[in-house]
Amino acid sequence: MGSSVAIGVLLLLGALGPRADRGPSARVVPVATPTPTPTSATSTTSTTSTTSTTSTTSTTSTTSTTSTTSTTSTTSTTSTTVPPPVLVWADEFDGAAGQLPDATRWRFELGGHGWGNAQLEFTDDAHARLDGRGHLAITSEPLVAEAGIECWYGPCRFVSSRLTTDGLFAHRYGRVEIRASLPRGDATWPAFWMLGVDRAAMGWPASGEIDVLEHVGRDGDGVHGAVHGPGYSGGDAIVGGTTVDDVTAFHVYAVEWTAAAIEWSVDGRPYHRVDRDDVPSWPFDRPFHLVVNLAVGGTLGGDPTEADLQPHSFVIDHIRVYDLP
Repeated sequence: MGSSVAIGVLLLLGALGPRADRGPSARVVPVATPTPTPTSATSTTSTTSTTSTTSTTSTTSTTSTTSTTSTTSTTSTTSTTVPPPVLVWADEFDGAAGQLPDATRWRFELGGHGWGNAQLEFTDDAHARLDGRGHLAITSEPLVAEAGIECWYGPCRFVSSRLTTDGLFAHRYGRVEIRASLPRGDATWPAFWMLGVDRAAMGWPASGEIDVLEHVGRDGDGVHGAVHGPGYSGGDAIVGGTTVDDVTAFHVYAVEWTAAAIEWSVDGRPYHRVDRDDVPSWPFDRPFHLVVNLAVGGTLGGDPTEADLQPHSFVIDHIRVYDLP
């Protein structure tokens, strides 16, 4: 029995061979060992046979290969790119120092009748000039009585300039912007604004007004924008304001104007919005022309002080009009 068991063990070890790395998913089928002929005495542990039977053992090794399918999930994010606004009109104010503004884009509005707001300046064609550094400077300064220029209240106390695109350019809807440095007087009143082209036929405020930028010197660093229309004009205009870091530094003041709303911003930061449904009437579906001027005094500017008895300049880097996508 002992020798038979030893022979069986040796045969089993020979069949298995040396240990091999079968991998984590390998499965080995057990080897079939020779079966001795049983004797009359049967042992539950081992069987001894006097007859030696040679058994040819076929060892089959089955390797189970696990196929792992790796599925990579790609999330496709659809990004909607909004096209940029399209430039339709601009003045970059390039030119030699002392040069007049481009006459194909601007014309001067002259007079001392107060411009509907009891303004104190006489507007001429001598106080708006290019500075040779890519800017337009509109300058106000005091006048003496001896100048012989009459205003609505008597001898004019101040002189400045006022420019318009009326008859040269008008546009409906879009982004309208000015990059400018504002003066620090007390009664100085720089403004960039728009008027409906049919104002002569319809009258104001029926034709509408959009004030892109207004500033009064005594307001410090506060600026505002407004709209005027039937039922909300003059002192009842719809006004929104904000504060900038130093009005004498250059900032971009803009409106984005659609059929549904007008929104004001400074340096890309919105601060005021008027929706069509916010007002009793909406006269802003017609083309508007541009106006840029530096007033002194008047219903908004107030009474001048000694701070205004010196030249002040409204310096404009560019004015641009875009179509919105």
